[in-house]
Amino acid sequence: MRILFINQYYWPDYAATAQMLTDLAERLAAKGHEVTVLCSRRPYAGGKAVYQKRETRNGVHILRVSATGGGRKVGLVSRGLDFLSFYASATVKCLLLPCADVVVTLTSPPLIGMLGWFLSMIKGAKHVHWCMDVFPDFLVANNVIRNGGTVHRVLVWLAKRYIRTADAIVVLGRYMKERILTYNPRAGCVHILPVWADGRKIFPVPRDTNWFARKHNIEGKFVVLYSGNIALWDSFDTVVSAAERLANDKDILFLFIGEGFPCEKLKVSVQERRLSNFRFLPYQKRGDLAYSLSSGYAHVVLVGKEAGMRVPSKIFGIMAAGGSIIFIGSRDNEVADIVSNNNIGFIVEDGDVEGFVTAVKTLRDNPRLRDEISQRTRAVFEKDYDITVVTERFDRLLRGLSV
Repeated sequence: MRILFINQYYWPDYAATAQMLTDLAERLAAKGHEVTVLCSRRPYAGGKAVYQKRETRNGVHILRVSATGGGRKVGLVSRGLDFLSFYASATVKCLLLPCADVVVTLTSPPLIGMLGWFLSMIKGAKHVHWCMDVFPDFLVANNVIRNGGTVHRVLVWLAKRYIRTADAIVVLGRYMKERILTYNPRAGCVHILPVWADGRKIFPVPRDTNWFARKHNIEGKFVVLYSGNIALWDSFDTVVSAAERLANDKDILFLFIGEGFPCEKLKVSVQERRLSNFRFLPYQKRGDLAYSLSSGYAHVVLVGKEAGMRVPSKIFGIMAAGGSIIFIGSRDNEVADIVSNNNIGFIVEDGDVEGFVTAVKTLRDNPRLRDEISQRTRAVFEKDYDITVVTERFDRLLRGLSV
């Protein structure tokens, strides 16, 4: 089967969509599919770096097109121009490519599913939309655009074009499925497939053999860890306020691993409150995640107002490492279900500083509880969220479209 993936980011980028797509594309190529990925020459982080136009890695043919390359460190206007430049370059490139059997569009940039719809119309390819988030719903939820306003109506109209005509839509959970169903897709074409982590590469590492903990001198600390992307509208007020409450607990350290404009805002907030129990590190290499994630005793995952619109992929890396989770957000979303249904951590409403502090202290003071959670977390991960389990399901879905 000839499969074309379209997404702005791919290997070697560290964006979540890039990592998931790299995993899937390489596994499908290993199964004998002819896999091509169309992505940008400019990195997710921005800057002046430019990737090769064309290369093959692990059986996947990578085609990269030009874009302005503002990256995620710039404002919304510059990012919008970056998106538009990728749309234009990707559309021209697709017209020149041989017809694929299946075109899979992700959600980076938003509305790239329109290109999948276009190719299905003019070249007859099957179109699969892999929905990593629900656009434009999350713009409304975060007050970027007005619900029912002109911009919202136009964006909804565009999204409906490819959602209603797609041969298959892959969503990350049941809450996301409920949202997508409001766009009236074809009956029976919405499939729930979570994202994943690689359990062979991310696994629990004992603290006494963890070089990452030694390197950063955190062996004697109870580490509350946040690792991964920070969305523009993510709020860490609950975490920062909790850190302020716990400032006198010298054994507790809040460690944030990430970069970008939102992270800089968080650093300013920490500095303004003069918190010495916060530490920041840049993104870690993917091959080091077993060690960086295992350095945390409690892992922060949050979803703001976008319940049912996205599922942070970081939770599956945490689960692979056997981590205990403190989830900040409402209970009506996929992450809350995973945590509560499997008893692998705590759920705290945004703004409930006392609840967050209690969760941290409970995990700190009960090493036996942490061990029990770790065993449950890893077992659930191996059963439902390991890369082998989920990508095999994805392969079966794509093969079924070609029958």
